[in-house]
Amino acid sequence: MIMKDIARKLKENNSIALVIHVNADADCVGSAVALLKALRSMDKKVHIFCDGDIPARLSFLINEDYFASEDVYDVCIAIDVAEKGMMGAMEDKIYNIAPVKCCLDHHSTNKGYADYNYIDPTASAAGEIVYAFIKDFLNQEITSDIAMQLYAAIASDTGSFKYSNTTERTHEIASKLIATGFDAPHVMRVLFERKTKEQLMLNSEVISNLEFHMEDKVCVAVVDEEMLSKYNLDFGEADDIASIPRSIVGVEVGVYIKVKGENDCKISLRSNEYVDVAAIAKSLGGGGHIRAAGVTVKDSPAKAKEIILNLIQKVI
Repeated sequence: MIMKDIARKLKENNSIALVIHVNADADCVGSAVALLKALRSMDKKVHIFCDGDIPARLSFLINEDYFASEDVYDVCIAIDVAEKGMMGAMEDKIYNIAPVKCCLDHHSTNKGYADYNYIDPTASAAGEIVYAFIKDFLNQEITSDIAMQLYAAIASDTGSFKYSNTTERTHEIASKLIATGFDAPHVMRVLFERKTKEQLMLNSEVISNLEFHMEDKVCVAVVDEEMLSKYNLDFGEADDIASIPRSIVGVEVGVYIKVKGENDCKISLRSNEYVDVAAIAKSLGGGGHIRAAGVTVKDSPAKAKEIILNLIQKVI
C-alpha cells in the first residue's frame, strides 16, 4: 500500500522536505505544517518549501522555524501539488535533487509524478489525506495544534464545508479534530470573515468592474499590481475575490485573473454545476478540481482572458 510505503521511507530517513504549491492556500499550508509537527515529534529534520510568500492571512498557521534555505533532503514530499510545475522554483531546487520523491494529493488531474504517489480525488482536501497518514501510518497523536492546522486545511478547501466536495467523511474528520479542543470558531473567522478596510475597498472596485460573457454565464474579475498598490495589499490578501464571480445568480463559470507584471497571469477558475474547469486548466498546464482549478498563463492580460474565454466557450 502506497501510504504504508511512504511512511516507511519517512521512518527510515532523517531529513524531509515538504514542498507546497505556488500561490499557497490554507490546505497546502495547514497540511504541510501538520505533517511537519508530526514528523518533528519523531525527531526528524523537517522544513517546508514554497516558491513565493505565504499569504499574510495565513500567518496564524505558520512560524519562521518551519522554513529553511535550500538543502539536500533524504526525502521530499509534494503536498497538494497537482502538477510538478506548480512547485515553481522548488521543483529544481528541492524536489528533483531528493533521492526519494513522494506525493500526497487529492486532485483528479494528478497522474502521479513521484516515486511514491498517494492520490485520492475523493478526499475533499489534502488535509483529509494527511490526517489519515499521521494517525494511521505514522501512528502519531493528532494533538490540538495539529488538529487546528488540518481543520483550517479542510475548511478552506471545502469553502467552509459548503462546496460539493464535502462528504460524510469530511464531517466525521472535522468532528474528531474539533474534539481535540482547539478554537474552531476562531479558525473560521480568520479564514472567512475577517477583512481589512483596504480589502473591502479593493473588492468594491473589482465588483464594479466585473465583466460578463456568454449570456452572463461567465463572469471575469481582474486584479493587477496597480490596484493592489493603491490599497497597499498583496495578492495573498486578494484571494477571496476568486469566489465572487461564481456567487452571482446565473453564472456558471467564474474567472479570476491576477496580473503580475506584464505577462504573468495567475488564473483561478470556479464553476457551479456542469463545467469541468479542471479539464480547462489541465489543457494549459494547470490543474485542480472539477469545480475549482487554476493555471498560469504567461501572456498579456488581454490575451490570457481571450485564451480562457475561448476554452470556456467550447464547453459551456
